[in-house]
Order: sequence, then structure tokens, then C-alpha cells
Amino acid sequence: MKKIREYKNIFIILGITVLMFLFLYKFAGINVLPHLGDAKGYVNTVNEASAKEVLELKEGDIYKQTIVATRDEVAGFNIRFGTYGEQVHGKLRVSFSDIASGNVYESTELDCEAIVDNQYHLFVLNPVITDGKDQQYEISIEVLNLEEGEKLALFASDKDVYKDGMLTYNGEQVSETDIACQISGTFGFMLKWYWLASIVILVGFVVFSFITFVKKCKLEFVYLTLGITFGIIYILCFPPYTAPDEGTHISTTYAFASEFLGEESLSPKSGTVIYRRTDADVDAGQQVTSQKFQNLYQAIKHPSNDLERNFERGNKLDVPFTCYLPQIIGVVIGMLLKLSGFWTMYLGKLFAMLFFTTCIFFSIKLIPWGKMVIMAIGLLPMTLELATSYSYDCLLNGLCILFISYALYLIYQKDKAKWKDFVILGAIICIISPCKMFYFLIAGMLFLIPKEKYTSKKSYWLINTGMIVLGLAVLVVMRFQFFVEHMGTATQSVIDPVNVNYSISSILSDIPHSINVLFNTVIRNSEFYFNSLWGSHLGWFQVAIPNHIIVCFVLVIFTASVCSVREEQNIYTPNIQFRLVNLGLSLLMILGILAALWIGWTPITYQTIQGVQGRYFIPFLPMVFLSMRNKIFLLQKNIDRGLAAVLFGALTCTFLYIIPYIFQ
Repeated sequence: MKKIREYKNIFIILGITVLMFLFLYKFAGINVLPHLGDAKGYVNTVNEASAKEVLELKEGDIYKQTIVATRDEVAGFNIRFGTYGEQVHGKLRVSFSDIASGNVYESTELDCEAIVDNQYHLFVLNPVITDGKDQQYEISIEVLNLEEGEKLALFASDKDVYKDGMLTYNGEQVSETDIACQISGTFGFMLKWYWLASIVILVGFVVFSFITFVKKCKLEFVYLTLGITFGIIYILCFPPYTAPDEGTHISTTYAFASEFLGEESLSPKSGTVIYRRTDADVDAGQQVTSQKFQNLYQAIKHPSNDLERNFERGNKLDVPFTCYLPQIIGVVIGMLLKLSGFWTMYLGKLFAMLFFTTCIFFSIKLIPWGKMVIMAIGLLPMTLELATSYSYDCLLNGLCILFISYALYLIYQKDKAKWKDFVILGAIICIISPCKMFYFLIAGMLFLIPKEKYTSKKSYWLINTGMIVLGLAVLVVMRFQFFVEHMGTATQSVIDPVNVNYSISSILSDIPHSINVLFNTVIRNSEFYFNSLWGSHLGWFQVAIPNHIIVCFVLVIFTASVCSVREEQNIYTPNIQFRLVNLGLSLLMILGILAALWIGWTPITYQTIQGVQGRYFIPFLPMVFLSMRNKIFLLQKNIDRGLAAVLFGALTCTFLYIIPYIFQ
């Protein structure tokens, strides 16, 4: 009978997998395929800021601009015209040719009526050039006729900004200027990317369903499947530099990696971080767009492989290397293996994901109750984005959640707390303390461990108090400069350079005003904190995830928090002490975060605290939700596997909502 039930479940899983494949196939037809043939400019001779001049055209003029393709595919070219807001009548002959071979790929007569003022006009090549990388081409514009009294112009630069080409007018070279034109390409390769991501989800679903509903493995293994599956999806969907503040984190990681290898990490002149030239293959664009993925595709297909350390980008943060240890290991391996910039960069993201997934795996394994709460928080869209990035929030979130689970293991399950347990917990506190201030306060949970689990009452007070003092000491030592700078005098504001930031003395000297600032912050920013906690806007607040998807995640966490089965209540009986300690510590950490950014980031003229984001609350989020556990909602049957299925569905929907931003 058991075998029959297993086979039945397997057939159901395979049936759902087929339906998912058909859905993803149809989704591709509607949301992916229509955008693959769009030709978009990828080489700009003159960008928006440099297009300060116009070259007025008259009958008989011939302008020729040379331009070099940086990709294999050349699907067309664009020219930016100006009509001064009027419709123009006349004809132009526009051609596109290969300088080396003299082959003319396109020559067409353009009716001036089709030109839109201050816009690029696209000329499509047929057939498309497929081997154009590093080839030099010539764009020619000849004015055949132009209605008398009407004006038509080419946008141009006021200096020679495009060093790979030159401009000629009626056969004579024009120095110190280039006309605004582009080479365009399509994004056919992104169909392979889409199906790669889809296959990851389909395979992940089969494995998840099998271990969850057929083999009924423990919840930590269910999480492992989800964590790896959607960790890979987030690595695929969010390229380097697209996570919040990731550029600075990447620079800091690469600086530490260089130091580990005995190389100079910072430029003596500018103080910026020194990279290998090949690391410049990955551009620093912060938006999730098809252009970003096109650049990555070129970084894979045509890596520079130049290992010379002659490229500079970004600054190094004043934090210890331990904050970036997973990413540093990945980057160091990439450098030792002499991998290209692309693969080295993605090794750092991969090691970050593996580290975070390992932390959550052992967190779920250790925690005696509330396993689903840990799992759901570990799979939030915002959590996954940070877990697959270079941000030190990856390490911070993973270790804080692991600390909470370990503490609950000592409180409710282990018979005696041993010195090895406190060595592990102490190491975690030492690592997280200097990353962001005040998270060391989670060590206060250790006071919930029953005194009889220690060798003596004296040990109970010494160890637990010592753990908090240890965290504070590490914080002060590692961030001593910060405290010195902000203790009395105000520092220069980054947001508003004409003003200074709040300081500790300015906050304490005007208590009523400070209370008003704190009140305004809570009232005006609470919605933003809530949304940025769950991940309703990913990337640099660019990728919007609909509220009904976010609600699914919130409901799963809330349900897992308030409901319990009888086996769990035998382990943990809800009590006021547990709630007060956890909620009190959480409140202290929230106030600490607000205080740190109040004096470190907020100009003294502002009426709200700046720089605080909801993602800063993820490290202690389990403490808040675990405090909701009660005796009222007692379930007859464990629903964790059903909630895990809801999470899989919500995460898949999140992926589908990210797609339009990638293909825009």
C-alpha cells in the first residue's frame, strides 16, 4: 500500500512538472520572445551629457562617422536627429559599410518626415552581421534634398569624446567632435538564459516534491532544495552591482582578496581599489536590464583575460575582512585559477549563497521548534537577494539566524551547555559585531538558558554577561574611529554636503527636537521599512514584486509563528519571559540601528533619520516572530510541508515578475 501511494505521488509530481513546463513555455511566448528581436543601441559615440552641439544640415552635405562594434552581432544602427520641434520635408541617403572590406551592408533613402525630433532613428540591417566584434564601420549621412527654410540637424559632441572613431564632413576630417550615433544588437541569447532558469526551477520542483512528499525528509533538507534552487535563480536574475550598495561591497571584497594574495589593494594616488583589467569586463551598472545581461554575455563570450592590475574602481569600507569571508574565498579562488573577470565575480556570489544556505540549513536542524519560521525567513525575496550578493548582510543574516537557533537549542533541548557551545557562539558574536552596530545584543538571549545547565550560577552570569561585553568590546575596538568622530563634533554630510550630520552631543542637547525626529521617522518611514523588509522592491528598489506575492510570504511566516503541534508544545511552553527578552532585545537593536544612522548619515537639518532600510531588521526577525507562539492555535497535524509548497509557488511567481525588468 505504501508503494502504491509513493507511485501515485510520483505520477502527480510528474504531471504537475509537465503543467509547469507548458506554463513556462507559454509565458516565454508572451513575455520573452516578443522582446528578443528588439534592436537596442550598445555602442554610443556620444552620450546624453556630451551631446551639447548640433550640426545643421544643408543640401549636398555628407557626414561620415566611423564606429567600432564591441559585440559579434550588429543588427542595426541609430542616428540622433534634431528638427527643432517641426516636421521636416526632404530626403537623406544613409548607409552603413565595413571599412576594411568596403562591403555596404545598408544603403537607404530616408524621408525626413519620418524623423522624430531629439530621438534616435533606427536603421535595421538585413541580414544581421554576426561576426562584427572589433570591426570598424562607417555610418554615412548624405543630404539629397531639404525643403527651403526648414532645419534639420545632427546631435554632436563639443569635443572628441569617442576615441575609437572619427568624423568627416565632405571628405575632410572634423576634429574635436563626433555625431551621436549607435550600433544596435538584439537579445536572442536571452532565450537560452530564460530556459536555463526555467530548467533550474523545474528540476528544483521535482527534487523538492520528491523529498518533501514522497520521502518526507526532514525540514532542513526541504529547505536545502529550495535554498539552492532559488539561490541559483537569484544569482541568474541579479547580476553583480544590482543589489543595494553592492558596488562598495564588491570593491571591499576585491581589496581584501588582493591583500590575501600579497598584492597592493589600493591606489597610492586616489585611494580607490585596484582590480585586474579583466575584472572590468563586468560593468558597474546598477539596473536590472537587458543591456546589463548583454554586457555579461559579452564578458562570457569575449573575456579580456588581461590579468594586469591596472584598473581602479570604488572604495574600500573600514570593516574587518571577516564580514566578507565567503565572497573573499570565491574571489581568491578565481584569482588563483586566473579566471576571467566574469567567472571570478560569480564565484564570489556562489560562495556567498552556499555560505548562507549552510547557515540556514544548520539553523533549521538545531532549532527545537519554529523550524518553519527560520525556513520562511531564509527564503524571503530580500533575504535571497542579499544572500546571493557581495553585501556583508549575507554573512550577517546567516550568522545571526544561526546564533538564534543555537541559543534556542541550548535553552530547550540540550541538557548541559558546554564550553564548546560558548566558543562557537562567541566566535559568531565577534564576527557580527563590527559588521553593523548593535547586533551583538542578540547575545542577551543566552540569559534564557536555565541556570542549571551551567556548572554554577556564577558561570551563568559571567558567561552571559561576558558574551555581551565581548560583542561591545569588539565593536568599540573595530569601530573606534566612528565613535571618536561622532562623539562630540559633527561630521560632514554625504547626502547634503553643505551641512553636517547629527552628533551624539547635538541629539542629547535638544531632547524635545530629537524625540520629534524619532517620531517623524516612525510615522513617515514605517511603510518603507515594512516593504523593504520583505523585498517588495528588489535591486536598487527597481524590481517591484506585487503585494499579493509578498502577502504569501508574510502569511506563511505568521502562520508558522502562531501555530504549533502538540509535539512542539511539549518542548516549549509559551511564557512571558521569553517574549519580553526577545521583543526587548529586538527593540534595542532597532533603536541602535536608528541611532547609528542618525549620527552617521543624517544631516542636521533633516526631520527624519535617513539611510534606514527594512532589510536591517532581518537578522533579528526570527526573535520577533518566535515570540508570537502561543497555546491557542494548536494544530492536529503538522502543516510545514504544505507551507513549504506555498513558498515554492511564491518564489516561482517572484521569478516570473522579475522577467519583465530583465527583458525591458
